[in-house]
Amino acid sequence: MDKKISCAVFDVDGTLLDSMGVWANIGDIYLRKKGYEPDPELAEQVKVMTVPETAVYMKETYRMPETAEEITREIGDTVRDFYYYQAEDKQDARAFMKKLYDQGTRIFVATASERDPIEHALARVGMWPMVEQLFTSSELGCGKSQDGYWALVASKIGVPVEDLTIFEDSLHAVETAVQAGCTVVAISDRYTVEDEPALRKLADRYIYNFTELL
Repeated sequence: MDKKISCAVFDVDGTLLDSMGVWANIGDIYLRKKGYEPDPELAEQVKVMTVPETAVYMKETYRMPETAEEITREIGDTVRDFYYYQAEDKQDARAFMKKLYDQGTRIFVATASERDPIEHALARVGMWPMVEQLFTSSELGCGKSQDGYWALVASKIGVPVEDLTIFEDSLHAVETAVQAGCTVVAISDRYTVEDEPALRKLADRYIYNFTELL
């Protein structure tokens, strides 16, 4: 980066961690774990469903004996185990975070995922000690697609929203960050490649990996 970053706010899934696959394929992962062969189109069928809606759909489609509530809980356990034991950091994400940290940049994390599994994953890959604060959408009561999200994060940090440099792979989060007046670095992820043209147009910089910023 050309300028000194005072406050860096990193997204997690698809940005710091190579973890979007677990969300894109959670139905397949769960069904195979239970001994079922998922429909090849399952991921597309449940793409816009919540986890409870996915649970109902799979129960009805695969005639599963578990209740929808039990399936929801077990899907949650599967996701948690992925973050606890499997999720890996993206190329040079830790190295770039360490570079910023050593320069005196304040490091924050903002995620739509829940706190516990994210804390465990970031600790396991060696990033958590550098993080000053973690913001989750559920705890903030606000999501990244909402207009006031980044101003709320800035107020929690105690700085003007213009002082934030956001690292994101998600188009909707980049859109609201740009609208809020943040500096935005968009990062490529294999699950959002179709958004690359829009991300390039919106963000202050587009990168394929953090190696480019070292």
